[in-house]
Amino acid sequence: MREPQRFIVLLAGICAMALSQTTPAAQISAAPAETQGDITISQQHPRVYLNATNRDRLKKTLAASAPEALRFKKVVDSAVSGANIYGFSAHFAALMYQLTGEEPYARLAIEMVDKDVAAAEKAIAAGQKPAISGDSYLYVGPGIRALSLTYDWCYDRLTDQQKQRWLNYANQAVWNVWHHPQAHWGNVQAPWSGWSVNNPGNNYYYSFLTATVTLGLASQGENPQAADWLALFRDKIANQVLPYFRDLEGGGSREGTGYGVAQRELFAIFDMWKASTGQNIAPALAHPRDSIFCMIYSTVPTMDRIAPVGDHARESTAALFDYHRGYLLVAARLAGDPQATGITRYFLDHCSVPPMRNDFMCIDDFAYGLGDVQPLPLSQLNPIYYASGIGQCYARSSWQSDATWLHLICGPYVESHAHHDQGSFLLYKRQWLAFDENILTHSGIEQGEMHHNLVRFEKDGQIVKMAIGSQSKLLALQSEDSFLYLAGNTSDAYKGSDKRLDNSDKIKSVVRQMVFIKPDCLVVFDRGQTAAGIERIWQLNTPIKPTTAVGGKGPITLADKTKLTLVPLDESASARLVDWSAIDSKEYHGGWRVELADRGPSEFYSMLNVIYLDDAADSVEPVADGTQRGTQIKLKDGRLVKILFSTTGPIGGSIKIKRNGKNVFDGTLSGEVPELPLFNQ
Repeated sequence: MREPQRFIVLLAGICAMALSQTTPAAQISAAPAETQGDITISQQHPRVYLNATNRDRLKKTLAASAPEALRFKKVVDSAVSGANIYGFSAHFAALMYQLTGEEPYARLAIEMVDKDVAAAEKAIAAGQKPAISGDSYLYVGPGIRALSLTYDWCYDRLTDQQKQRWLNYANQAVWNVWHHPQAHWGNVQAPWSGWSVNNPGNNYYYSFLTATVTLGLASQGENPQAADWLALFRDKIANQVLPYFRDLEGGGSREGTGYGVAQRELFAIFDMWKASTGQNIAPALAHPRDSIFCMIYSTVPTMDRIAPVGDHARESTAALFDYHRGYLLVAARLAGDPQATGITRYFLDHCSVPPMRNDFMCIDDFAYGLGDVQPLPLSQLNPIYYASGIGQCYARSSWQSDATWLHLICGPYVESHAHHDQGSFLLYKRQWLAFDENILTHSGIEQGEMHHNLVRFEKDGQIVKMAIGSQSKLLALQSEDSFLYLAGNTSDAYKGSDKRLDNSDKIKSVVRQMVFIKPDCLVVFDRGQTAAGIERIWQLNTPIKPTTAVGGKGPITLADKTKLTLVPLDESASARLVDWSAIDSKEYHGGWRVELADRGPSEFYSMLNVIYLDDAADSVEPVADGTQRGTQIKLKDGRLVKILFSTTGPIGGSIKIKRNGKNVFDGTLSGEVPELPLFNQ
C-alpha cells in the first residue's frame, strides 16, 4: 500500500499537541482496560488541544518571536495571502486564529474545509465516492482531522448549516472506515477491503484512529455519534494498540524505517488525548521512549541517513528527513524522561535536519520545540542496541562521525512493507559499504532477497523466497569491549503462516554468526541445510564498484571514502559481480552485487567470509581444529585474533585476542541474549 509520508497533512502534527479545556463535560462509558475511568471533555470550544497550558505556551512562543513561531506564522500568512503551499492544512490557519483572534485565519480555514465538503457532497449526489475514500481510506485521518479541528477552533465563525453539513460528511466517512462491508455514500453501496482496520502495526490504522478521535472530541455534545466514536477509540486503544505495542520491546516498527515513521501519528494521538480528556495513555507503554533510542541507533554516524529497512517509497535513499525529526519531537513529549529528552535535543541539534526543511512540517518545530531542554551527548549511550520487538540489532565502534556502524535484522517478518531480508546485515563507515540495493532504485519498494546481504537460495534458477508471517530468532548477543558476537536463526523465514508460500521443504536450516572485531573487522559465518539441488549464494550489495577483479580467488576490494576488503575463506566458492543497472536501468541507477556461490552436492553448507576496512588487517588465514573452523586475523594495530566456530552445534565457538603476546580476551562465544544497558556503565 502507499507510503504514509505521501499524505502530508497526516504528518503535519498539530493534532499531536494536546488541546483541551476543563469545563464540566460528558462522561464516556463502556471503556475497557487501561482506558477505563472518567474523562472530561469541555462543553465549550475549543475542546481539542488548546488547554490553558498549551495555549499560554504557544502564545508566549509567538510573542517572544521565537524562530519556530515566526516561521509558522509566516507560512500561514502566506497561505492567507493566496500562496499555494504544499501540504498546507486548514487547521494550521485555525490554530493561528485561536492564538491571535484574527478573523482572516478563521476565514481561510473554513473556506478550505467547506470546499472539501462541497466537493464530497457533489460526488455523492452524482452517485460517486468522494476523494476521502481513495486508496482504502488512507487520507481519512488528515481530512477529518482538518475538518474536526477547524470545527472546534473556528466554531464561533461557522453557520449552523456548515456545522451540520460537516458533521454529516465526517460521520459517514468514519462510519465507512469501521464498517467496510456495509460502507456507503448516500444511497450507493461502497464496500471496501477493510485493509488494516484491526492491525495496529500498519500505518493506515493510525489514519483511521486520527479521524475517529478528532471527530469524537471536537463534536462531543453536538454530534449524536461523537460518543460512539470515542467509545470505539477507547476500545481500539485498550484491546488492540496497547497489547500490540507492549510486545514491541525496544521500540520501532515492523514496517521498517520508512513507513514506520507514521507511528508518530499514534504518539500524537496519545498527546492530544491526554490534554483533551485528562487521561494519560502513554505511561502504559514504554514504546514512545524506546522508539527515540531505536531511531537514534538506526541513524548512521554521519547523522544524515537511517538504516534502509523496509519499503522507502517516498524517497528511496533513506535520507534523514523532516518526518524523522517530527517523530522524535513528539516521542520526546511523551517519554516522561529528562534523559531521553536531553538525548533527543542533542541528536536533533546535530543531525542533518536541525530545523524542518519543509514549510508544511514547520508546525512540529513550533508545537514540540525542545529549546528549553538541556542537550545530553550521545556518548552517554551504550554503542550496542537491540530492539527485540522488531528483531534489529545496531552496533557502532564509537559515537564519532567516522565510526564503523553495523546492523543485523533477525526477527518477525509480518508486515507488507517489510522485506525479504531476515539475516541481512548493513555496514557503514563514512558512506554505505554493504547496503540495501533498494537505496538505488526508482521505486524504493524492491523487497526481494537479491537486494540484501544474506545467503540467497535458488532452485533451478528460481529464488526460494522468504514468507510473510514468519519469526526469525536472535540466538546470541555477546557484547565485549573488544568485540560483538551475534548469531541468528532465520530458518522460519522460509515457512511463514501461509502454506502456499511454505518453502520449508527446500530450506531446512539457516544460521548466521557474526563477530564484529572493533573497530573495523567483521567475520561472517553461515551454516545450514537445504534440500538437494539448492544453490547457495552469499551476497554483498554495495554502491561502490570493486577495484579488483571478481571471478578468481583471493580478496575482493572496493574503495571510495572508505576501503573495504572482502576475504572469502571457502575454496569451493566462485565469485562474480552483478551490475544492477545492467539488469534494469530504469529501476536501478547504480550499485553492484558481489556473489560467492556454493554449488557443492552436499545438503549441508558453510560459508566463512572476513571483511575489514581501511587496511585494518595485515593477514587473514583460515584455521581449523577438530569440529571447529574459523580464521586467524593479524590486525594492523598489533592484535592477533583467532576465532573458531562450532560445525556440529547450532552456534557457538571460541575467540582469542592477543596483543603483544598478552591475552586481551580468551573465552567462548556465548549463546545468550542478555538485556543490554542503555547507558554506559
